[in-house]
Amino acid sequence: MDKKKHLLITGKIGSGKSTLISKILLLQNEPVYGFFTKKEKPDSFGNSYVYIHAPNQPRKYTKENCVGICTIGGSVGFSNIFDQHAYLLNNIPEGSLVVMDELGTMESEAFQFCQAVFSVLDGNFHVIASLKMKDTPFLNAIRNHPNVKLYSIDTENRDCLYEAILMDQEFHNLPEQMDTSSH
Repeated sequence: MDKKKHLLITGKIGSGKSTLISKILLLQNEPVYGFFTKKEKPDSFGNSYVYIHAPNQPRKYTKENCVGICTIGGSVGFSNIFDQHAYLLNNIPEGSLVVMDELGTMESEAFQFCQAVFSVLDGNFHVIASLKMKDTPFLNAIRNHPNVKLYSIDTENRDCLYEAILMDQEFHNLPEQMDTSSH
């Protein structure tokens, strides 16, 4: 099986990880699989809910796709909801582009979801993902995965990192249907 280098972007909150992924995805001419997570603005109690969405589908905000909550005291992931959404990483055609934005701490206890993440990383897919800058066994295993190429983004390099990724020879081996000629 032809193993690809997967593109993982790590950085602090607000550094531009998701924005960079979205910019790269604009070059994509084929269907995108995987997931996006979205943290909503805090409610009147200071709680921010986190939702998981499939790419290229309308976003919904219901208890069925609410995967966690961020409070003043910390964050809590809903493992059962993450596990229910492991299907977003299953039955993907070989060679497809898979986005995982963002991989973090909330899903660390969601066995089926974590297993699906590693199946994608082990498989013959092209992955673009963002990775939270935390030190956990789950995130460290992703960082150290042999098929992963890790880029760090910050406010100093976020404008030039896009061009650097497009120029990277390993990145050119990612999605063959990706049009990098018009950047």
